[in-house]
Amino acid sequence: MQELIEFAIVAHRSPVYEEACQLRDEMLRKPLGLSLFDEDLDAESGFIHIAARDHSGTLQAYLQLKPIDAKALKMQQVI
Repeated sequence: MQELIEFAIVAHRSPVYEEACQLRDEMLRKPLGLSLFDEDLDAESGFIHIAARDHSGTLQAYLQLKPIDAKALKMQQVI
């Protein structure tokens, strides 16, 4: 049986967003000797944040879409 993964758009600074920031820091920044929390995360307030959780509520994936212009988005921070 396949496990159900639920994707949802989450609000900037919501608890799920904050949880995703922790995961982003662990997976993407720390291996490079950096910290996500050294950045101004308020700049992400206009981005689209998408999180995926499994049936138990565990965060399994995250990505954000940054608006580039009226017709384009940049996919980034994919984990």
